[in-house]
Amino acid sequence: MKLAIPPDSGIRDHPSNWTHAPEKAKTHCFYCGEPISKHKDDCVVPQRTVIVEFKTQMVISMPASWSEEDINFGMNDSCACMSRYVEQLAKETEQEEGVCHICSRSEMRFIREATEEDHHSLSYILPKEG
Repeated sequence: MKLAIPPDSGIRDHPSNWTHAPEKAKTHCFYCGEPISKHKDDCVVPQRTVIVEFKTQMVISMPASWSEEDINFGMNDSCACMSRYVEQLAKETEQEEGVCHICSRSEMRFIREATEEDHHSLSYILPKEG
């Protein structure tokens, strides 16, 4: 699903970005060079929503007596809430000395384009328009 483009998207007016054409700093996209209202098709500013699968590995604690089957049931088919693991993962993304602690053990894969229904059922919050 395509998203609305905020009116100032693509503006990077730091002087060093526009030494060759300073007059374009507030009217043209830094990324594609076109006027802000007419981004090129391959510009990174126009955005769309997609569904991705995120997979990572992490160390967590489980009851010592649980078998693999118990753990899989507890994590996927019972009332266990993933939020506490997401919170742990968020803490692990904090960078120390410029190194992210999950990048090397995670991957994301494109599944499909997002639909209006996905935005409701997967609780995606659309960015506010301009």
